[in-house]
Amino acid sequence: MNRLAPTRDAAPRPSGWLTGLALAAASATLLLGLHGGALAAKAPPGVFPPAPVAAAPAVPLQFDIVGFIQEASLDTASTICNASHPLLRGGLLKVNGREIVVPCNTILQMPATSLTWAELFDPSLVDASGGTSGTPVTRLALADAITAPVTGSAYPYNGVLPSYEVRVQGNVVKGRYIAGLIFISQQSLNAGFGVINCIDYANGELHVGGAAGVCASSDTRVRINDPVGRFGQSHGKPGSTADLKEAGYDRRLTADTDNPTIKAETGYPMCLPRKNPFGKVADDPVHNGFDPLCPQGNRPRAPYCTSLGDPFPNFAQPATGQYCHTWTMDPPDCATCTTDPTQQAPFVIGDPIDYAGTLKVDATGPYLSAHTITAHLGIYTTPGTRPSYVALEETLQGTGSLPIANLPQESTSRVKIEGMVSDPSMMVDLYAVDVDPVTGTTSERLLGTANPSGPPVVGRFRFKPNAGAYLPATRELRAVSRSMCGDNAIVCAMPGTSQPFWSNVAQPLAFANGLIAGQYRAPDFDFIFAEPTVVGDPMVPANFQDLPFLYCGSGPLGTMTVNGTGPVVGQLDPAPWDTPMIDPVFRSTLCPTARSVGSLPPPPRRQLFDTVTIVTANYDNKALKGKLSVVATDSLPSNTNGLQLYIQVSGLAFDPNTGLGTVVSLSSVPQPMSLVRNVAGSPAVCPSASPCWVYDATGVINNPADPGFFAAPISITVTSNMGARATIDSTRITVR
Repeated sequence: MNRLAPTRDAAPRPSGWLTGLALAAASATLLLGLHGGALAAKAPPGVFPPAPVAAAPAVPLQFDIVGFIQEASLDTASTICNASHPLLRGGLLKVNGREIVVPCNTILQMPATSLTWAELFDPSLVDASGGTSGTPVTRLALADAITAPVTGSAYPYNGVLPSYEVRVQGNVVKGRYIAGLIFISQQSLNAGFGVINCIDYANGELHVGGAAGVCASSDTRVRINDPVGRFGQSHGKPGSTADLKEAGYDRRLTADTDNPTIKAETGYPMCLPRKNPFGKVADDPVHNGFDPLCPQGNRPRAPYCTSLGDPFPNFAQPATGQYCHTWTMDPPDCATCTTDPTQQAPFVIGDPIDYAGTLKVDATGPYLSAHTITAHLGIYTTPGTRPSYVALEETLQGTGSLPIANLPQESTSRVKIEGMVSDPSMMVDLYAVDVDPVTGTTSERLLGTANPSGPPVVGRFRFKPNAGAYLPATRELRAVSRSMCGDNAIVCAMPGTSQPFWSNVAQPLAFANGLIAGQYRAPDFDFIFAEPTVVGDPMVPANFQDLPFLYCGSGPLGTMTVNGTGPVVGQLDPAPWDTPMIDPVFRSTLCPTARSVGSLPPPPRRQLFDTVTIVTANYDNKALKGKLSVVATDSLPSNTNGLQLYIQVSGLAFDPNTGLGTVVSLSSVPQPMSLVRNVAGSPAVCPSASPCWVYDATGVINNPADPGFFAAPISITVTSNMGARATIDSTRITVR
């Protein structure tokens, strides 16, 4: 409807109104006549033309890639970033054909433990020798060439196994894919189910899916990857002090020995007895007998499957003499009781279990090195008593990204936490674990409280609020049963400076062979980043800068290779964020010295047309001097800004006492080569008039088993900081 036309409901107009309207129409007609209709396209009176829409700004694009690890390299030459410590170095990762920059200070998540990118390359954690080229390898990538172990089994146990899976979330910054979060496993959905048909106590194995009472090689064999012996015998590589030694052992994929990842559904910790409780000690005193840390008395049989009591429903009893499927442990310190809640409960034949882990192979065949086992059992603890046990099953955190102009986006700060507890009578308090980026001191921020009493499942707690203030998102979350404080009416907080003034403070006590009962602290595997609200709109970046542990850092490193206090983990560099993204609100208080968004230098661009050629390699061991001379060239001009070549050499050193050979390297860090030019009147060094790169040194590869003697090189690798690499073996090395 024309806004100038009177309507039936319009108020009476003064007489001059129509006259003014007529004059306006006459004026418009006159103007149209004078200008040839030029004003015909103008908007009618009272309608304003829309303002021009500004173009969406150029922002980093988020990516989420899952696939096999094709290649993985460690930035030992500091071409990607300058790490403050070798354990905090970055590197490069290739997955699904895409090369991704791994920043310095990256801490990645394995299934049940955390490591830095550099720790993936630590040979002490794995029973396997290094790469054939002498360069550091993860032993997880398709491109990693692994030499057969010198000792142990002769079969290539890594060669027959698949590559490992990685999930990388990051942003494309100035053309480079830069990782923000990395999760690694052999296969994230690699899990199995079955009924325990046999237990090999001597070898620490659960057999699943076979004939009852018979341990056969055709069964699914499940071992617990437990380096400290928390849930049974300790496992380790050959030559270690572990109870059970496994060829191909990989400590990086261990179970969580600080929380019960080997458990019943209710979170009660389970174990595999270190001795056969049903064997005759006289027949085998080493492997038969009683294990006080895994007592058989903690597996009651019907009719002694006791219930929780009011107001909870009674548990069903199986046939008399059969193991209980659901029961309540006796109170602690009960002299006449048969079950002991301060110790773990053993697996027995007939238990249905879910298991997840890493596929391995030994002389018998394939087996699962498990980091997680859940028995389908309901083991509860006496209501209102200590200890009780908690397990987290699912966690999720929103990151609450702030909008970017002209890029409509959907973001959330919501949180979701689910788990189980063995004492359903006590409330469960849920916390975000904040970390001081300098000292590493943790403080816990209360998110909310959940009720595990059911229904429908007694012992399950769910925290899934529709809205609330839960930012910033943290790397780890914690669930605390109020049984730790002995008061169900008041919030129970772990010791620290963050607990509410009106809360009770827990008194952490170790039960079940060293576990802190009543709480469960675990990393979050799922963060929600922003998405565009209009399909087809430009993608919005993932706001990694809003995660304090990425933007500020997370304090001193405390991973498995660190003895004592490790180096301080700082801000990701290069950063997976850039303008027009903005600094987080916590920067001024939590890490005011952190480099702001956009101030970090852009990530290095890898030269795709760079080629390295090893021209000559001569080794002279006269008088045991071990003199090595290597000449190499690069396809780029020698004056290319920043061009540098590095050399890494490996050799085979023999132990004079055992006669065994071991692959040793020149050093853990590739050595720089020197740029030289042929000098008139002197013998030519370079193959042409152009400069070349030379490494010339004496006493190159020291034999650690026989100091003073040097190992002849078996491979030489030359790399450039532009990305090229060349490797030669002993057939191209001249030895005198």
